Amino acid sequence: LFAMVGQAALRSDDPQVGYDLFESIISLQPENAELREQLGLAKIAAGERDEGLKELQQALALDPTRANSELAIAFQHFQEANYDLALEGALRIQKTHPHLPDGFNMAGAIYTAQGLLFDATTAFNKALEVNPGDLMASANLASLAREEENIEEARRLYDNALEYHPANPDILIQYSRLEAMAGRETEALERLQQAVDGNPNDLTPLVILGRVYLRTGSPEKVIDLTEDLTSEQRLNPSLLELRGLAH
Repeated sequence: LFAMVGQAALRSDDPQVGYDLFESIISLQPENAELREQLGLAKIAAGERDEGLKELQQALALDPTRANSELAIAFQHFQEANYDLALEGALRIQKTHPHLPDGFNMAGAIYTAQGLLFDATTAFNKALEVNPGDLMASANLASLAREEENIEEARRLYDNALEYHPANPDILIQYSRLEAMAGRETEALERLQQAVDGNPNDLTPLVILGRVYLRTGSPEKVIDLTEDLTSEQRLNPSLLELRGLAH
């Protein structure tokens, strides 16, 4: 119960209240790795990197199989370009959790940053073996294929991801950009429209589609596209700008 209250407080305007609650609970349960992990992740999210990493390292000392702790530490090293340390964490996740895609995706991102594209492709493919619908692996493999101008392979990867996540806006937006790059404007618009239709509460694909309509000289389609939005949605700054340009 106290942990739930602490989590709620961490999401409020005063995260310190949540920290105090968590730390009070941890003082009563000093060997609870899950609580330390939650506190560490919350502190990192709040920008308290060093304190957060300390909690995560303590969580791992208590339970070396805490994948989220290992992944968060590896990601911090990755952001700081400490690739050797980040890779060590990714490989440990692969060993302790071979049925999770996380360790393979983390390794793939590290290899990509190092320019080791063959190793990156191998790692992302392993993530797909573990989780055939994995969005991160699919998107990264498609991006690598696109850089090599292997349009058909990129399409195959996006299609595979959409079999598992048919309305995922990020995949559909990336797919649209691929089709536009290949000169298939009709297909590019269809993918954006699919993203709009499948995600009525996500304005990002709608704004992107609207900008394409403006760029291609179809302002009336922007008006049609935004006609049925709620009054709250219409107050979105990007949509206000879009509708203003369309009139």
